[in-house]
Amino acid sequence: MKKVQFIFLFLSFSTGLAYADFIGKVIDLDTKKPIVGAIVTIDGKVTHTDGYGKFEISSKTESIAIRAYGYDRREFKDFKTKEFVLKSFEPKALYLSYWAVSLEKNINRILKLIDETETNTVVIDTKSEYGHLAYKGNVALAKKIGAYKRTTIKNIDKLITRLKAKGIYLIARHSVFKDNLLAKKRPNFAIKTKQNKVWINREKLAWSDPFVDEVHKYNVELAKEIASKGFDEINFDYIRFPGKARLKYKLDNNEKNRVNAISSFLKLAKEELKPYNIFISADTFGYACWNNNDIKIGHSLKEMEKYVDYIAPMLYPSGFHTGIPNAKNPMEKPYEIINHSLKEAKRRFKIASVRFRPWLQSFKDYAFDRRHFGAKELRAQIKASEDFGSNGWMLWNSGSKFSKKGLKSARTEIALNDVKDCVKMKKN
Repeated sequence: MKKVQFIFLFLSFSTGLAYADFIGKVIDLDTKKPIVGAIVTIDGKVTHTDGYGKFEISSKTESIAIRAYGYDRREFKDFKTKEFVLKSFEPKALYLSYWAVSLEKNINRILKLIDETETNTVVIDTKSEYGHLAYKGNVALAKKIGAYKRTTIKNIDKLITRLKAKGIYLIARHSVFKDNLLAKKRPNFAIKTKQNKVWINREKLAWSDPFVDEVHKYNVELAKEIASKGFDEINFDYIRFPGKARLKYKLDNNEKNRVNAISSFLKLAKEELKPYNIFISADTFGYACWNNNDIKIGHSLKEMEKYVDYIAPMLYPSGFHTGIPNAKNPMEKPYEIINHSLKEAKRRFKIASVRFRPWLQSFKDYAFDRRHFGAKELRAQIKASEDFGSNGWMLWNSGSKFSKKGLKSARTEIALNDVKDCVKMKKN
């Protein structure tokens, strides 16, 4: 009997809990099947469901937060049934830039599109590459450098409540190392020229040094602040090196150091964001799907996937200047660019399809024939992503100017769901 008790206590401690009073189970709302590997947050600590969708629960626990790849995230306070249900979900996102979100007409325009089309998600800039924060907050360093002085969201809590009331999934886009304000206000945190001056890029913006620990901590503190507001996901952009030679960093600019720097930041972010039950995604270049090296920006998809929920490659056909195999002219092959790139990333790095959510092009070509990306091009990209099995997609337009062209209507989506329900009823 003592041996059995010892084994039980050992298993309880191995999950991060002092003891367990009963077993909980996470299941899929539609299929009623167990969800394996669901991420369960209890009292700020994280465990995962086992091969049967089960995990241990203490009777003293007041709430349980659960999320899983390809599903929504939820918080539970009623443990009577001991079964916790998640609904499968694929974000289909429109982007609201740092400046666009300041105008009510832009917000209304995005909401109208969500009402009328298949889209269900909004990506909102919360920290721009200029280093400014869109909302009022209380992170000490941000206050000192004036990062809250050019806010574009008057009342972020009110905005989040408004969007959540409509069932919209919310992603906060956060520019990490491309941070003009921090680099200029704290030159010791900045990437430098060989002459030891703060480096300024072609956009006249400075970058913070990805090797500096204080830069990591600053961005994670901001991520925690925005997570506390109620966003469903944080999307880290410019989580990379600028890819320019002959610059001065805190450490030697070699591949090993670069990959370690990016991984260290993401590892810290994952650890510190545990209590918030928030998804984490990271943007990367399209060609990262095709390369085993770090493409000189510190990105190893195999390393990154250890610390993020979703990888978001920017698969804009205009960005594929040399094309890909069997698609040398990206403008003529938008489907192939997206679908083949995702398949190649999956093959090379052994990452599940559901862990990808690409950025798609919803803007005029700038590299080839200057064509407008209309309904045909947009639909081809969406189909390529969905055929691959990614967890949704995000449309990029820097001015947040979108139309219905290429998007399914909300009625079409409803009709498709009705058909699925009918099929289930017949099976039952």
